[in-house]
Amino acid sequence: MVMEKTKVDFLGTYAEGWATGDAQKILGAAAPGYEFKDPSGVVARDAFAEYHRGFVEQYGSTMALSGVVAYEVGDRLVACCVWEAGGLRGTGLIVVGPEGVEREEVVLLG
Repeated sequence: MVMEKTKVDFLGTYAEGWATGDAQKILGAAAPGYEFKDPSGVVARDAFAEYHRGFVEQYGSTMALSGVVAYEVGDRLVACCVWEAGGLRGTGLIVVGPEGVEREEVVLLG
């Protein structure tokens, strides 16, 4: 019997993908309409692998995540975390639905 993934499962896989620099793992946890927003703009799912490749080249393939807080809001799981990679530091607000991570918006810190 195949177990259906939960929103917590999707979030865990997504976080693991960022922590290890694995774009395929990130996309494997992402919903079909996934969008990633950073200060430079919005990156659609189909452009994410290229975006991530550039991020890894500039900041390295490992990311430390801390201060993760997650709440159920209606039928969504909303999570926030602090992350650091290659001297760059920020926060992420992540929305997870029944099909996976729908979007993440990051804000850079100092």
